[in-house]
Amino acid sequence: MTPRRTYRAWALAGTLVFSSGALTGCMSGGCPGWHDYSDPEERFRDSALVVVGTAAPAGWWAELFADDAVYDITVERVVKGDVGEDDVVRVESISDHCAAVPFPDGDPLDTDDLVLVFLMEKQDGGLRTLTPFDAVTPVESADELPFDVPAGL
Repeated sequence: MTPRRTYRAWALAGTLVFSSGALTGCMSGGCPGWHDYSDPEERFRDSALVVVGTAAPAGWWAELFADDAVYDITVERVVKGDVGEDDVVRVESISDHCAAVPFPDGDPLDTDDLVLVFLMEKQDGGLRTLTPFDAVTPVESADELPFDVPAGL
């Protein structure tokens, strides 16, 4: 083998090894370990905005490994945060990007029910659900919450 071909063979082998390692790391190491927010008071504490309202589909947000649904939530009650009642907030309903389908148990905002929604601010200034699993809770009314709101809010 000539020196030029040897160099090309090593360069190709190095590229393949690097690429396969990078893709494996991306797929296996790129999945977040979602925090368990089964306690609604902890969800409340870690959320930037908590509202009770109804959701209407508003499109899709493309992500690297999955698509997240986008909803407009008509706010009936502000539990925490700086929006007004009757405001409409646009929310990205984040999915479990590591699952075989974007919403394996169904998108929790894809409902006609009144819901309590725990939201975080995205880096671009938008809003997203706290996690794919614990951010949306159906409620009977805007006045009946599954936890006590801390005094002063």
